[in-house]
Amino acid sequence: MVFLNHVSARVMYNILHPFKKFRVIEMYIRHISRLLCAMAILSGARQSNAFNINSYCKQVAIAAGGSYQVEKICREQEYGAQRKISSKQIPSRIYNYCKEVGQAGGGSYQMMETCIQKGLEAKKSHH
Repeated sequence: MVFLNHVSARVMYNILHPFKKFRVIEMYIRHISRLLCAMAILSGARQSNAFNINSYCKQVAIAAGGSYQVEKICREQEYGAQRKISSKQIPSRIYNYCKEVGQAGGGSYQMMETCIQKGLEAKKSHH
């Protein structure tokens, strides 16, 4: 009986052996798709590097009379908004529109983030 099980296991191995290639290919496809997802996430993060925070906050500070404190707070808030944008999954329609809104505001991530929040809320209530 043990010999028969060994033989049948060997026969099954020989029958299934060509399909091992498919399993290896399937494993590579899964690996590649994970890499592509990671690249998409990273490219989304790079997309949110659209504005120059230092330049924007310097202009805000100048408009406020040249205050270094205003510039510092502005940078902190802009970097925070940039991180929030990078961490969200945002439909391209909302992202592209809000990027234009942020650009119209002088290159502000805070304006862009607020726009994205409102856009996501509107999309959710639309369904």
